[in-house]
Amino acid sequence: MCSTFNASARRRFAASTALNGCAWSLAKLALRKMTQTAAAGALPRNPDNAGEAVMKLAVDLIIRRGNEFLFVARKFPPFEGKLALPGGFVEESETVEVAAARELKEETGVEVAPAALHMVGVYSDPKRDPRGRVVSIAFFCEVPMRTEAYAGDDAAQALWLAGPKIMLSDLAFDHDRIMLDVARRWDVIQRNPS
Repeated sequence: MCSTFNASARRRFAASTALNGCAWSLAKLALRKMTQTAAAGALPRNPDNAGEAVMKLAVDLIIRRGNEFLFVARKFPPFEGKLALPGGFVEESETVEVAAARELKEETGVEVAPAALHMVGVYSDPKRDPRGRVVSIAFFCEVPMRTEAYAGDDAAQALWLAGPKIMLSDLAFDHDRIMLDVARRWDVIQRNPS
């Protein structure tokens, strides 16, 4: 009788523990959701200090094909429908160069070797991204004239635009500043004498 009772008690305890483990997982998920701001696409909050946003690391790419540059029309907020440089967030296991090559391929289908990327600069204005604190490292790369691009991942459209046709003020985030830095560093954008 005693061993039956103990076995029964062990089964109830095991079921109770499994339920508590499941409930704990759900509670952690709910806590994570609650600590995010109400803004669409908001970045997660620091679990050690719920009032502090987690800083995210991103990459942006300036891809040149002859006198044209590659842009994506954003599919999602923020800046839905606006032109932006291809790019995105760095995953924990990646170098920034590998992340840049991955994001370029996911968003546009264009493949480049991480070693072919040249760093333009680091962009860390706390207000550069309305979702929260995002620091971006921008890279420049030239690709062959035959390179084609298509929209993928979170891009609504991928398109090549000639330097003089780019309206820098219409770009999302701080991508106008990144393009100007590329122009100054590599003198790749033809300036209009107007």
